Amino acid sequence: MSHANRKFPSLTRRQSRLLVALLLVGALAGLALMLRSPAPREQMGGEPAPVEKRALPDDVEGVLTSFNYSEADDQVSIRISGKRVVRRGRRLLGLRSNLVKTNFIEELKGEVRSAKGITTFSAARAEWDAEASRPLLLQKEVSLSVGGRALPGVKQARIHLKSGVIEVDGKSYLMK
Repeated sequence: MSHANRKFPSLTRRQSRLLVALLLVGALAGLALMLRSPAPREQMGGEPAPVEKRALPDDVEGVLTSFNYSEADDQVSIRISGKRVVRRGRRLLGLRSNLVKTNFIEELKGEVRSAKGITTFSAARAEWDAEASRPLLLQKEVSLSVGGRALPGVKQARIHLKSGVIEVDGKSYLMK
């Protein structure tokens, strides 16, 4: 026997296949662990793993992380902003529509200036079609001030921006 055979005994064909298979399984398991954990990729200089996003419902058309709207003419100036806007189906008979959409706004703030004074408003939640001809519905944690006078205890309010009418608990207030 040669000197090389004594140091490295020969393997049977079956044993060598088993050894190769074990090495492949070990390499694949290590690769799978590395791909699951974002820390090793960051240490290797790669980009961190993308954050997994939740799938949006079918009725959601889009999401904005901030929102600003302004309109002005000779008599009225309107400014509205919000932190997050989700354009999605409006509720019809208890179900969300895939055809009739509206904008659901979080942390809305707004101001309407006219010759009669300033109307300010804010709400934690609101609904609006983003058209001044359509009413703006303030729904949660509503704060409303007409002509410098705060309206206390407002739960919900409907603001008609073009006509200058605010509806609160069956009462109407004029902005213009």
